Amino acid sequence: MGAKKRFSMIALFALLTTPSAFAHSNQGKIVVQGVVPDTWEVTIYDMKPDYYFNLSSSEESLKERIGTIHMYANNSMSTGGHLFIESANAGQLMNTSSDPTIASEHQRYEINLEHNTLRNHENTVHETTPIPRTHPSIGYDLAKPATVELEADVGIGNAVEGTYDVLVFIPDTGRPQASVLYTDTITFTIIDDN
Repeated sequence: MGAKKRFSMIALFALLTTPSAFAHSNQGKIVVQGVVPDTWEVTIYDMKPDYYFNLSSSEESLKERIGTIHMYANNSMSTGGHLFIESANAGQLMNTSSDPTIASEHQRYEINLEHNTLRNHENTVHETTPIPRTHPSIGYDLAKPATVELEADVGIGNAVEGTYDVLVFIPDTGRPQASVLYTDTITFTIIDDN
């Protein structure tokens, strides 16, 4: 074999083996992230796992504390917030029956928020616009979602918090007759001004 042919074979062998030397590499990644933290937070505490109201009761009106909401603002400056309250069934306890003769039975109710005595009195959440009232002495019927405007204005670097009881009122009119479970879900959503 000539020197020229031997050199071509060596060059071809080197060409075929060189990429495999780099095929075994290690690699790692670092993800760099930034966030603008939420100023407002809301925590919901449900009071009972079972039902709240006996709708066959002969009482004129029923009132029950069904839960508590805790609002917290970790603000570093004056900021406002909005608490949205929405009912899945437009302020009605709807029955769970699939029987068409009773599926339309429901029970209207009203909701109200009252300051809980456990709130921090010095650095508290202030309502600039409280929950609206359908009836002045009772509450709001949630046929449309309600909005509560909030304010946290206690100076630079101070966090504020507020605790509210969620009260539900069942009027004495229009009570359903069918013996089934009546239910609704209320959703509380809080957002920052900005």
